[in-house]
Amino acid sequence: MLCSVLAEAGAEVVADDSSLIDPAHLPQSLPGGRVDVLVANLALAAPTTRARDVADAEWQAAFRHLVDPLPRLVRAVLRR
Repeated sequence: MLCSVLAEAGAEVVADDSSLIDPAHLPQSLPGGRVDVLVANLALAAPTTRARDVADAEWQAAFRHLVDPLPRLVRAVLRR
């Protein structure tokens, strides 16, 4: 929905839903040229574990999906 709203407002939207878990992977659809805005709308399936029962491995998995890709995405866009 976010992509369609931005596109309707006149933005050139490049969407990529590939996994960014692998540190060597960058989205295949990074645009050439100038990027004005990067929306890192990262996601994973909502966990069902109660907060008090979450093990370190589950926290680490969430960070691998939601946090770890951010610096790689920013560097990839800034190098353009």
